[in-house]
Amino acid sequence: MKKTWKKLFCRLLAGTMAGVLLMGTAGCKGGEKEEKEKEVVMGRYLEEEIPLPEGAQGIVEATRLSDGKLALLGYDEQYMTHYWQSADDGETWEEQGNMPQELKLADGEQQTAMSVGAIRQDGAVLCVVTTYDVDTADVVEDKTYIRNTDGTYTEVNMKYPDGFTQAIDIKWLSDQEVIVQDSVVGLYEMDLSDGSVKNQFIEEGQVFTTFGIVENYLIVVGADEISYYDLDTGKIEEEDSALTEQIKNSGADQNLTSYGTSPLLICQKGKDGKLFYCDSTGIYSHVIKGNAMEQVVDGKLNSIGDPSVGLMGMFLGDENAIYLAVSTGEEHQLLKYAYSKDTPSVPSKEIKIYALEENAELQQAISLFQKENPDYYVSLEVGMSEDNSITATDALKTLNTEIMAGKGPDLLMLDGMPVSTYEEKGMLSDISDVIEKVDKSEGILDNIQEAYTKENEIYEFPGRFSIPLVVGPKDQIEAMQTLEGLTKVAERYSETNDSVRLFSDMTPEFLSESLVDGAYAAWIQEDRTLDENLLKEYFESVKKLYDTDSHDEQLRENVVMQNYPHLELSYVDGMVLQIYGKECAAAVGNLASPDGFSQITSCMNNMEDTEIDYEVWNGQKEGCFSPVMLMGVNSKSKNQEEAKAFLEFLYSEKAQRLSMGYGLTVNEKVYDSQEYWAVGDGTTVGYTVQDGDGVERQVFLNMENSSADQVKKIQEIGKSLNTPSQLDKTVMEAVRGQLTDYIDGKIELDEAVQNVIQKVNLYLAE
Repeated sequence: MKKTWKKLFCRLLAGTMAGVLLMGTAGCKGGEKEEKEKEVVMGRYLEEEIPLPEGAQGIVEATRLSDGKLALLGYDEQYMTHYWQSADDGETWEEQGNMPQELKLADGEQQTAMSVGAIRQDGAVLCVVTTYDVDTADVVEDKTYIRNTDGTYTEVNMKYPDGFTQAIDIKWLSDQEVIVQDSVVGLYEMDLSDGSVKNQFIEEGQVFTTFGIVENYLIVVGADEISYYDLDTGKIEEEDSALTEQIKNSGADQNLTSYGTSPLLICQKGKDGKLFYCDSTGIYSHVIKGNAMEQVVDGKLNSIGDPSVGLMGMFLGDENAIYLAVSTGEEHQLLKYAYSKDTPSVPSKEIKIYALEENAELQQAISLFQKENPDYYVSLEVGMSEDNSITATDALKTLNTEIMAGKGPDLLMLDGMPVSTYEEKGMLSDISDVIEKVDKSEGILDNIQEAYTKENEIYEFPGRFSIPLVVGPKDQIEAMQTLEGLTKVAERYSETNDSVRLFSDMTPEFLSESLVDGAYAAWIQEDRTLDENLLKEYFESVKKLYDTDSHDEQLRENVVMQNYPHLELSYVDGMVLQIYGKECAAAVGNLASPDGFSQITSCMNNMEDTEIDYEVWNGQKEGCFSPVMLMGVNSKSKNQEEAKAFLEFLYSEKAQRLSMGYGLTVNEKVYDSQEYWAVGDGTTVGYTVQDGDGVERQVFLNMENSSADQVKKIQEIGKSLNTPSQLDKTVMEAVRGQLTDYIDGKIELDEAVQNVIQKVNLYLAE
């Protein structure tokens, strides 16, 4: 067998066992003050990445065998499945088998591939081989084999129940028993000796996200409930209250999961009832039906807390080592967490960050910063989460009280906050030295620097920015760049078109969120009060645009706006996809990622019958951009240098290449590179729409990378913008409520505008 050698590299990262700083006191003579000495508690789990076997591009499953070897089922660049084992904890891997070759799988009118695999403790592998129709992608046939430890194959005649579609996950229970998950949310215990179904779990209509096996329990986790089944009887048992509470309080969205990943994982240790549980907050140990959940790895200090990381699988090794298979979106990784008794249990430096709203890209940057700086602990507090109903005003009152009392955070993500007020009151430190340092080494976009430089000082600076765009028919796009021009186009459109609506069906609130970045900066006067005439013009125009199309009132009842960040409510690329699907003719909103741009250009390149184009959305003011992840240092913080160290990392090339759709990079080296924009090729996006008769229609777009000329155009547009559209959450809440009432005819225009101005003036006076 061929051996592959790779250097094993380790990063001092990860989580923490329990740990606190113990304070000792020393007696003093002659009236001397007592001194306290810090005794550093040692011991922490560290994360290291185990290199995958050479040629492996992804992980199907990874585990530890009964003989102590690591076993990995993975696929190569052609998505062909291979099987490897390692006797030295991943330093070297030996290929055990090439499934397509061994099973003599071939392509033709029907494509055959290994779709699912599960490794047994002795090294045998259960293989599900699926044949698809090349034209329709429908499953033609499933066959199941056991790859024995000697490399031979035994076919198993699986007697799936009626209605079974396709196996998507399998876990071994014993040498001859497995749990099989069906793609239509079925869960079955099956005997491989005769292929029969022993137990069927999950009642009709029940939806679940993931499942785990601990001793004789099958733990099934769903969006609304967690069920505990006895594997002997198939009946539901009494719940494990501690585990159930941990799952419900984890913050993991059980409604959201992608193929091959899960918001949480469960695995057992031996047969003594002890399990390990993992979610985005960390890894915990627990005894089934016990009272305690002990955190052994803190997710904030390693890859687990990175929002771009998807959990795939977990297993245990020697000396309490824990292994995770994860997906980062672009690649798969095998991570090991091992206990180091010589590492401080708690990092010596701490940075506290406050954000009004959640931002996954900031959380990702925090995670990466801590990986590279294991002596830092960075915590993030969110004032308005999706789970609470706190208003921006209430959240900011609490924050300001803490800042003035000297108990505030070190860093502020200022999105939605009254930035000018913080500047005027001296609450922000000058960070021009940080920007200058990054600018000299890698470059920061000049126009963004100039927008935030005041008398050679910078008090806040965005980590990302987005470009307001308008997209529509090529022959009308120039006329659609301003709010006045767009309104005139809409009036003509409603008179001449009755087959395709102008905008996708959205609520008044959503429409305003899409339009506001080209208008907000025009309203704000030097004293931060609102320009009454321009605000009135905005209200009138939004109503005219909304009234251009008919609307589904049921949609308005089902939409929940509260506590979603503005950017998530104004992505333009998703609306452009609806132009491609002939659902509407135009879209306005924010371009916030290279992927989004590739989606727009792919729609442009593949439109039939109609040519579309895009331009900057100038609304009521030219040259606006939307700052995202606007960062500032609390001038009262005692950790100025630590806070600036994080900012230097945040604006660096390494952090700026991260992209989860929360804005474009401000790093010039990254922004100017072709590779930053070369994304999307080979990806398929789409949606399903239902017409008035209940007939569904599916729309799919095969994305492709934007051309060099297309990239050059958007790069130049981004560099031409010079005015931040610095939205204040409290102002936006006032506008949103009054605008909706005006559009619905509940109040007159003048009253609505005056109500907004009064609320904002009262807010400014506080």
